[in-house]
Amino acid sequence: MNEMRPPSLATWLLAHTPGPRNEALAGDLLEEFRSGRSRAWFWSQTRCALLLAWSKSITLRAPAILFTLLQTALVPAWLLVVSRVENQFNLHQRFHQMDWPWPFLCEWGLLLIANLLFIWTGIALYLVCHLSTSGDLNLRRFIRGMRASLPALLTLWAALVVLPANFIQRYGLDNSVPAMHSILSVHLAAFVVRLPFFFAILCTLWVAASSQHTQRTKAR
Repeated sequence: MNEMRPPSLATWLLAHTPGPRNEALAGDLLEEFRSGRSRAWFWSQTRCALLLAWSKSITLRAPAILFTLLQTALVPAWLLVVSRVENQFNLHQRFHQMDWPWPFLCEWGLLLIANLLFIWTGIALYLVCHLSTSGDLNLRRFIRGMRASLPALLTLWAALVVLPANFIQRYGLDNSVPAMHSILSVHLAAFVVRLPFFFAILCTLWVAASSQHTQRTKAR
């Protein structure tokens, strides 16, 4: 009989695998391991379980992933709109007429608010459409889904300001892009600036989909 403990990393991965049968699966594998199975066998079963669980999880959230990709494709255009509005009302000059630290707080705070508005508008649109289609639309579930974005936004708040600000400074405020910036560099900058928006929106919709799936499973 095999007296060795199972690989700690493998058991941790099983415990954090998405799905309602994690504990039962981990218990079955642990029982088989103690009956004489090898560590290689345990890792092989763990990889199969992870692949199956994550493939189901991604398939379940395919609409959320697709929606996130579509919305984040609009991020560069949104940042350019913010830049045009800032120029139209001379906000940059007005902010710098204030005493320190108000110029810093107003300029960066405005950009952060604009970015959060973009993110929350997309999340709200998806939740309304998704909950309406599933017949689960109510104020409590909607607020819970919106609130799920807060941890991701708090984690990514710096990137939601720094990267968009850099993008606006290079490609928004100046109408002429320097010659050294090729088309490739513009596309690369647009891709990088989308990342914090992508993760914030996807994390929110992922959590919202997980909570709704769990509630439906319990209801059954």
